[in-house]
Amino acid sequence: MLGYLLLLIGLFGLIFVLVNNMKIGKIEKKIIDLVGNINSKYEQRIIEAKESSYIKKNKNKKLDYLDDLIIRTKVREYAPFFTSEILILISIVVAIVFFIAVNSISKNQILKVEAIILGLMLPSLIMEQIATNVFDSIDDKILLFIDTAINFSTSKNELLFILENTAEYLTGPLKAIISQLANELKRGVPLHVAFENAASKTDNVRLKEILKNLCIVAQEDADYKGTLESARNIHERFYEQKMKGKRKVNDGKKGLIMLVIVEIFVLIGLNGFSSNLIGMLEDTLQGQLIVAYFGLIGILIVNKYFKINKFNS
Repeated sequence: MLGYLLLLIGLFGLIFVLVNNMKIGKIEKKIIDLVGNINSKYEQRIIEAKESSYIKKNKNKKLDYLDDLIIRTKVREYAPFFTSEILILISIVVAIVFFIAVNSISKNQILKVEAIILGLMLPSLIMEQIATNVFDSIDDKILLFIDTAINFSTSKNELLFILENTAEYLTGPLKAIISQLANELKRGVPLHVAFENAASKTDNVRLKEILKNLCIVAQEDADYKGTLESARNIHERFYEQKMKGKRKVNDGKKGLIMLVIVEIFVLIGLNGFSSNLIGMLEDTLQGQLIVAYFGLIGILIVNKYFKINKFNS
């Protein structure tokens, strides 16, 4: 007890000395410089990726994937400092936390490795889910955008009038894209530039196609209603298939949850055969392998649960 007390006093003393002697202003400046440097490197990678069209040579594929993931989540609109390096750092911290948590309750070395793997995976999987939600927030409202734009094109066949009024009925990222497009056209930005800027704000190919077609007809016969009705026919069929796909995805998620429930019941069932189940699972090689197997199944379930949405994007 005395040893722990002395250690605690020593740690507090060390913290006090460090805080007392360091210049906080310099520390803050170094942190700001570090974050700024990481942010600059991230932005430079994005520029190079666009210029080279993701040429494979001399590229870090892991960073490419994370850079693209961050763009798709739109997280930098709320946290401009957030980069792939920050995401990697968060993943490492989560992995360490998971390792410490498992280490405190289990001697199973394989389970500890699995905890680290899950910790490294989880932040990226959560970001994938956010990216899916952002994608759906646009994709699920395209039909509303088309229908509203058709209604306004019937009233007045003028592009700016259609876009400005349609934007009022939209929400989320789609509203921001259409509102920006209308504002740029109003300010006199060249037509093709304004539409290219709008298309660059989304990775949704269906919205990109609609914007492209509107830009073309704006320079030709200005048949906005006909173009939008054609887009509606195409998107209506796609949306019907997407709803069927979404139902299958939800069924798949329910199946994964059932797997977890089955795992729990199996463990409860094993406990009924032995009063010393926990000790057996911890102290014998066979028991540790059983726990490691269930841990691996758990990791696969978590991974599949988050990634199953990709089949319907």
